[in-house]
Amino acid sequence: MIFSLAISTEVESDIDEAFLWYEFQQVGLGERFILFIDKGHDIITKMPESFPEEFNNIRKFVMEKFPYNIYCRSSNSKIVFNQILATTETTNFAKLKSD
Repeated sequence: MIFSLAISTEVESDIDEAFLWYEFQQVGLGERFILFIDKGHDIITKMPESFPEEFNNIRKFVMEKFPYNIYCRSSNSKIVFNQILATTETTNFAKLKSD
């Protein structure tokens, strides 16, 4: 079963910000970051239960090649991306719980 995916505007904004930062560091690196985000989307929507549960049904997907984690929650046939954080940032589980 493939799940549908919902991404909040806050998460989209975080992705856009990271894209711009990487693109500023090296032309094309932002595009590569987006490719790995897309790869994460594909994997998560196909196998959401295969990722470790961090808190209250919130699962963590560790991105390949980039120091980011994607936090998501699955229910029925839908995956909701709650946060995307650089591994240097602290996970705000209270915020994840309220989303």
